Amino acid sequence: MNVDQLVSLVTMMLAISLAAERLVTTLKSAFPSWLAEEKKTAVNGEDKVGDGPRRAWVIVFAFIAAYITSALVADNHWNPIFVMQFGTEPHDTKLPLVVVALLATGGSAMWNDLLGYTKAVKDIRGQDREQQALALHQQAQATGIPVDPAGRGRMLPDSSPKLQAALSRLGGKPQPTFPR
Repeated sequence: MNVDQLVSLVTMMLAISLAAERLVTTLKSAFPSWLAEEKKTAVNGEDKVGDGPRRAWVIVFAFIAAYITSALVADNHWNPIFVMQFGTEPHDTKLPLVVVALLATGGSAMWNDLLGYTKAVKDIRGQDREQQALALHQQAQATGIPVDPAGRGRMLPDSSPKLQAALSRLGGKPQPTFPR
């Protein structure tokens, strides 16, 4: 899986997670006394044991909401049993809807952070390519090959005597490739 596919997967998971959270918030608004209000104790204010069933139901509703959202998004039609494909190519990542729903239940904050990380990786790879192109330009200038200052590659055709002479001065090194 390349970085672009990973960004696509994380973006879709973020969208499904946000939609599921919105549905759960709507359910909490519809049943505020049962789902929205946490159980409290007089001593420390929070009753984790007494509030357990409510939290479990919220997680179940979040999973159901994520599953329904995933099924609606998969292949642009209702698809409750099959897999969801992330991308348009046949070899792109496919996940069962149950797995997609479980991952989306993790929350949009997690997917938002993960999307930020994947975009940072993509930016770093772009910077690496720019540094490689700069190094090739510097190598070309050091051997006497004129390089377009705009970074569009060589200014001379391959048959140019100046280019051939500069390449022969490389002394057994492989011919460098220049970005076009």
